[in-house]
Amino acid sequence: MLSENRYKEIWEVSEGYFLEVLFANSCPDPKPINFNFEDRKEIFFWMLKKLMKEGHLKLGKNGKFLDGTIEEQINLFRKTLPTPKYHYPIEESPVEITDEVWSQLTRQDTAEMYFWFVSEECPAVAVWVYANGYLEWT
Repeated sequence: MLSENRYKEIWEVSEGYFLEVLFANSCPDPKPINFNFEDRKEIFFWMLKKLMKEGHLKLGKNGKFLDGTIEEQINLFRKTLPTPKYHYPIEESPVEITDEVWSQLTRQDTAEMYFWFVSEECPAVAVWVYANGYLEWT
């Protein structure tokens, strides 16, 4: 899905931060012209899985690690990750948001995803696992 170099770049810029940072950086480099929100979601899920399998990331909520397999934990996000309001025009039909449009969204539009990741609606927070064993809950 991504090159190993791009995977490591995203991991490095996201480590220690909220999952929203991982989500925001979940994109190839260079980005295809038609890259959209659904593509970003799939790369985010792929990144979660790879980071968890390699032992760099755990998911938790209220001071406890989530139960279940990695797939079951990621499925909690698949089921609940919202499609931001700005994906729906007045007639309420979905439109694809390309990165060109993404960069033109207002601060309020892009803040919607950030607030979801730090809300109670989000099924988990990132727990970053460092080489020395330190766990950083976000």
